[in-house]
Amino acid sequence: MAEEFIEQLSLLDELDEEELDILRSLFEKVECKAEEEIFRQGEEAKYLYMVVEGKVIIHFNPKEEAALVISTLGKGDLFGWSAALGRRTYTSGAMCAEGGELLRIKGADLRKLYQEHPKTGILVINRLASVIANRLTNTQDQVAELLNHGLRGRDIPGG
Repeated sequence: MAEEFIEQLSLLDELDEEELDILRSLFEKVECKAEEEIFRQGEEAKYLYMVVEGKVIIHFNPKEEAALVISTLGKGDLFGWSAALGRRTYTSGAMCAEGGELLRIKGADLRKLYQEHPKTGILVINRLASVIANRLTNTQDQVAELLNHGLRGRDIPGG
């Protein structure tokens, strides 16, 4: 099932069979239980993840205050971009909202792929950038909604 899922990802559109074979060998399947922490904000960024089944919550904890849910992800969604982009730590946390299955790929393996197979790497990084841009737009909308419904008038340092 994981191999079939990899082929359906829009992230990997336009890759030929050889390129897909390279990527298939890099992905690892991970089971995820409800309320299981996948990674914490500030933890070393090792993996880029994809949701195969289930739901994942991305949360941000500003300065040790109550965590804010940034987004809820489902089948086909990517998270843990920090690892793919070479950042040292995750900028938010991730938790399974309900049990399911994830695929993960080491950020170091992706960066090695970019160097050893530049054509494939460029396609993957361009797709990843598109996914990130779309998610950031959605996150901006969610932050605006939070501000309009409950955080209005709150002092924000430097703001």
